[in-house]
Amino acid sequence: MANRLQTKQKELESLQKELTISKQTIENLEADVKLNQKLIQRTNQPQSYMIADIERAEKELDFANRKIK
Repeated sequence: MANRLQTKQKELESLQKELTISKQTIENLEADVKLNQKLIQRTNQPQSYMIADIERAEKELDFANRKIK
């Protein structure tokens, strides 16, 4: 009985260490995901800026064409 208890305690310690490592891994991965999301947002911003710039130019062109007519 004492041997069983000792074996189970060793298993518990091993599983607790594994759980701690897994939690750290999850935290690291979550931090990576947040960083990647920020980078994606930054890369999308110039594109959206350019699209807005093109739309603005098209509106000005349309306005100029209407004025000419």
